[in-house]
Amino acid sequence: MDATKVFFTISYLKKMALEWFKQGALEDNPSLTLAWRNSWMEFTKELRTHFGPANPVGSANIELQHLTMASNARLPEYLVQFNMLAGGSKHSISSFTMASQNDSRTNYRCWANLIHCAN
Repeated sequence: MDATKVFFTISYLKKMALEWFKQGALEDNPSLTLAWRNSWMEFTKELRTHFGPANPVGSANIELQHLTMASNARLPEYLVQFNMLAGGSKHSISSFTMASQNDSRTNYRCWANLIHCAN
């Protein structure tokens, strides 16, 4: 099941990421196959290691500081984006998640952005 998910995902990769995984995906010799080929967790780890941001916590903080709500957007859209950056989903950075979930500065940022958008 994991191998199917891995190969399906590889089919959507482009450019450098596709080239990175292509050789391992085409390997027929079982003794030479890489761990990520049959493990979703290993595949996503490999993908993040080589193609994720160099400083994911810093990147999330910067995105959070610059997050704004467009005048034609709905509040739930903004809150989903904000929560993804501040609280993370299971696909985002857990260290940032732990540091931010109960952080009053994070809550302040959310409401400050909304007030700025309302004006």
